[in-house]
Amino acid sequence: MVRFKNRFLLFRLHYNDDPPAGPASSRHAALIDPVIHGGNISSAVKESILLNFGDYGAGIAATSTAVKYFSPWTNTGVLRCARDHFELVWAALTFVTQLKGKSCTFRVVHVGGTIKSVQQETLDLDRRLLGDIQKLGLVTAHQSADLLAKAREEIAAIDV
Repeated sequence: MVRFKNRFLLFRLHYNDDPPAGPASSRHAALIDPVIHGGNISSAVKESILLNFGDYGAGIAATSTAVKYFSPWTNTGVLRCARDHFELVWAALTFVTQLKGKSCTFRVVHVGGTIKSVQQETLDLDRRLLGDIQKLGLVTAHQSADLLAKAREEIAAIDV
């Protein structure tokens, strides 16, 4: 029996809409959208695969592609795909320009072959970004600690 070999893409979601003028904290607050979740991103990536690579791309890559983690506070996520087709999924993720009516871009931060390496990178990135959000005054130290604990639980629960 042959096992299914995966690649995990750690990505950041950046909104392109002009943030409101004012202090940095209000600009960042406008970029936190709790309505967006992994299902929205997964369907957008699968639509992008179908649009850009046709039925062939959808057949080979879309079935094995899934968003395993997404945090609306830090706009980071982990996407699992087949090892043989991760470049196609990466390209499709790059081609996504709108999500729920908002203009956005995706940036792949890390590609890993094991879930442990991606979990560690995701946790480090979330810790750093939550610290930045706390410095902006959007959350208190207690809220930041709670969000980090919740992120740690969700990241540890990522299954292959």
